[in-house]
Amino acid sequence: MAADPAVEKGCHRIAHAIGSAALERFDGNVARTFSQGSPTCVSGYYHGILERSFLGITSKARLVEVARSLCAEGELRRRGFLDYQCRHGLGHGLMIQTGYDLPLTLSVCARLGTGWDRKACASGSFMENIDTRFGYRSPWLDDEDPLYPCTRLRLRDQHSCYLRASWRILVSNDGDFAKTAAACARLGGWARTCFRGYGRDAAEGVRYAPDKIRRLCRFAGADQGDCLRGAARTIANASGARGIEPATVLCNRAPRSERADCFSGVGLVVGMLYPTSRSRQSACGRITREHREACTKAASAEVDPSGREAWG
Repeated sequence: MAADPAVEKGCHRIAHAIGSAALERFDGNVARTFSQGSPTCVSGYYHGILERSFLGITSKARLVEVARSLCAEGELRRRGFLDYQCRHGLGHGLMIQTGYDLPLTLSVCARLGTGWDRKACASGSFMENIDTRFGYRSPWLDDEDPLYPCTRLRLRDQHSCYLRASWRILVSNDGDFAKTAAACARLGGWARTCFRGYGRDAAEGVRYAPDKIRRLCRFAGADQGDCLRGAARTIANASGARGIEPATVLCNRAPRSERADCFSGVGLVVGMLYPTSRSRQSACGRITREHREACTKAASAEVDPSGREAWG
């Protein structure tokens, strides 16, 4: 990564391949393979494990059965950081195994245990849908309509779809963040969700440089806080516990009026990293005294089994 910009840019997918190969090395033992990895490159290693986990399965009933069991192996703490990476990875794996059949994949995700599980799985499905592997293009993309298929989905899946919409809009306009922000602003009730995804894309696009992120978030206007929330969550999630500090740097440099939203983004990852309400509150207090409440509230909401306020 230090020597080759192409490797740095593609490191998430490269880590996917390493995770997939590691699962083969460890004879399909998901728990053991997880234990050998790290969240490097936005947890691509973990996601790659799940890509290979459905190999050879051809029926929906069996896909559901395996999807329900894979992340229950070993000692993954429920709704913890690794549990999220596992459930998110299910979406990647299901899309690949079904030949990018998005409706089928989402229907399998819908059969998982809790709303949180379903949302995490759907998030991986939509990520795989817009960034496919093996030289394949998903049939669930439309170059004339970057929002497709969001408007045609069940309400339960629209959040995860609109959270990825900004990336497709950026592709359609050659990476113009100002035009993308304007497109998000036209989405009415889904604008805030789009801007949170826009914050993720801004953070990744400028390699997590805080001042550059702040400049791009200004295009969001009144929704700048949602942009910073998405950016902070992205920075923290990229490296797990090690990502909290650089995310905090971003929030401390944010406009004072938007800092609570920004620290809420950090809180989303704090919620998964720490196992109890008390430890989450303590962690948020170490991160920010002034906005501890916003951080703690987001941390608690992220791990609610319903998944209603989870990132997804």
